[in-house]
Amino acid sequence: MAQGRKILQEPVDSVVKKLKIISEKYPNSHTVFRDPVFSINMKHTKSLLQKIGDENLSMDFSAELHLKNVDDEFIELCKHAKITGLKFGIESAHEEVRDSVNRFSIDNDEQLKTVNKINNANIRTVGMFILAQPTDDRDSCLSTIDYACSLGL
Repeated sequence: MAQGRKILQEPVDSVVKKLKIISEKYPNSHTVFRDPVFSINMKHTKSLLQKIGDENLSMDFSAELHLKNVDDEFIELCKHAKITGLKFGIESAHEEVRDSVNRFSIDNDEQLKTVNKINNANIRTVGMFILAQPTDDRDSCLSTIDYACSLGL
């Protein structure tokens, strides 16, 4: 997949074939799916995770994604595919700050619930935050830092 205006998705079988070659040549390697659009087409992503897991490759993975796309089935497929970490943008603890710069994230209660589910599946979580947005002030930045620390990332 490629980030930008047009999403390019390589066929699942082609991706898995390439990963199998990497796994055989570099056993115990780690591959990162470094593109938040990894989770935009969840049917494709879940199919990819299923096939990666079925191949039982001698490597593990991590991925960047949108937290809004994480559900219980996705988490189970991540475990099946040996996903060891998920990285996502939370941006700010304050919806009005996110809105002011057109950064979408699910509401804070859902973020906490989803992060807890991922952590309970023994998948490492990494959140990305942006401080000092135009509508941020000292207090909103400090509360975002407190919020980030409270999530168990």
